[in-house]
Amino acid sequence: MRSPTPQNQALNAQPWFLFLLACYTVLELSFNHRLLELAGDLQWNTTTVQLNDIEIWGRIVSGLGLALLLMRWLDNWVRSRVLLLVMCCALGLFSMWHVQKALVDTIVARADEQDLTMSWKSQMSTQQALNGLILLRGETLLTSPAPQRYGP
Repeated sequence: MRSPTPQNQALNAQPWFLFLLACYTVLELSFNHRLLELAGDLQWNTTTVQLNDIEIWGRIVSGLGLALLLMRWLDNWVRSRVLLLVMCCALGLFSMWHVQKALVDTIVARADEQDLTMSWKSQMSTQQALNGLILLRGETLLTSPAPQRYGP
């Protein structure tokens, strides 16, 4: 059963699909803003829960982006728009969730012990460097603690 829209009208010309694209764009921009906030937080007061949450949201956002792309590709093959929407969202979210997890697990598994140690030490020493407690080639990185971030 087809929706009441004319059959010759392309998916990307239908108002409901344009609305979905607009919603996705707002979600993507919001996610990128939050990601940049967390990445640029000089005080490194980001908790493990916040990092885990941003990872989950990243997978969801990329899965929904893939779903929108799949909807455009499969539009001529699936008659029901509701079935197309549900199927593409399920496929997009499922595949991006597992592909990204496999990619991260592979990168971490292939890293040698020296890289893992360096990553851990650099993460642990960030706060010390910002407080002026670390020397680089005999020079103090900062002479006083880093200024607090302005804004919310």
